[in-house]
Amino acid sequence: MESGDVELKMAFNVIILRCAAYLKSLRICYGVPSSVFVGHFHLLSSLTHFSLEEPIDVLNLNQIKEYLAPNLLSLGLVLQPQEKCVVAFLSLVKNCKKLKCLRVNRINLIFERAKEIGQRQFLPPTLMQLFMHDYSDSALNHVIETCPKLCFVLLNNPDVTKMHRFYSPFFITTDRESIYSHPSLKFLRALQIKRNDLNKALIYIFLFKISLD
Repeated sequence: MESGDVELKMAFNVIILRCAAYLKSLRICYGVPSSVFVGHFHLLSSLTHFSLEEPIDVLNLNQIKEYLAPNLLSLGLVLQPQEKCVVAFLSLVKNCKKLKCLRVNRINLIFERAKEIGQRQFLPPTLMQLFMHDYSDSALNHVIETCPKLCFVLLNNPDVTKMHRFYSPFFITTDRESIYSHPSLKFLRALQIKRNDLNKALIYIFLFKISLD
């Protein structure tokens, strides 16, 4: 462990020991190595919101499953591509009894592995908001079937064919070419615009169209 990591771990230890029992939300930003926070999850008995921006390993997935999962309302993870990480995530999902919001990548790997082991519910059925990456048509359809409470879905880089299939739940992230692709905009939950060339006038026109639907 580098000296900077040692100092960061010491500071993290102090913070956790002081407020672990009362901490409700914890976000660990990109660049913070897992060695800093590993072994602390058992102290976070009140935590309901957890997000980790660095790729997570099996050890930490298992600790989240054991100590945090049953009480979590929101969870954000970046999975590594190894099969053992996907399997550990599927095991974690079974312990998520209250989870309403999830951000995760490698949805298609999760879906395919779940099929192989016969785990139909590969995401918590309690989900209301889902932010997902690396998905296939089959995985997306199965999510909608098995998560009946979903009311907000963020699709990373969606194509128009996928977008047209869903009235609600729905989130649209768009560029100039696909801004009118949603068949019934009154069901739109949110709008994220990533392209700088989408000017204000076009946004106003789009919002006006929503109000007319």
